[in-house]
Amino acid sequence: IVAKAYRSESALVNFSNGIAIAKEIGNEKLVYDAYQKNVMIASTNGMNEIALLYSIRAYQFIRDNNLQAVGRTLSAIGYNLSALGHMEESGEFYERAIKVFYQLQLPEDIAEVCYNYSMTKMAQQQYAIAEEQLQIAIKIIDKLHLNSLRVANLAKLYGMQALLSTLQGNHLDAERYLLSCHQFLSSILDKQ
Repeated sequence: IVAKAYRSESALVNFSNGIAIAKEIGNEKLVYDAYQKNVMIASTNGMNEIALLYSIRAYQFIRDNNLQAVGRTLSAIGYNLSALGHMEESGEFYERAIKVFYQLQLPEDIAEVCYNYSMTKMAQQQYAIAEEQLQIAIKIIDKLHLNSLRVANLAKLYGMQALLSTLQGNHLDAERYLLSCHQFLSSILDKQ
């Protein structure tokens, strides 16, 4: 993974030059921000090796007093490991991120990590764990009315729960989750 990331990174001459200048002048915040912002650009363009490398590099520039950045970077590392097929390793980073966010009492961040962790477990066909993680995300979003697009809306989560229930042969729960999905979408449409 690392070798491929280094080869890909060498093509990003301007970015690498900018990082070198920021390091030379000692502006660690600029270095961190540059890596962090380019993580998303790299991952949305299918360059998960680069995104993983940049997440690790961003982690190296986080100051101890910014635990939220630590948690988000751990989550990004987990996400990119998962995207690269390293499911077991990704789980370790997701769990560490959840602990950081729990300590900071950041429920929306916990819900986002649980959602991503759930998708990883679903890919591993560990449906019970996937369902548990998704249920945590649903409870956080529902109880705290955090139905933001950053995490995922409740209709999508209920749909995922229905899929997980179906994959586990639990058709009664699948129908229940689909009904919840329908009710949520109906309530949104009624408001418009």
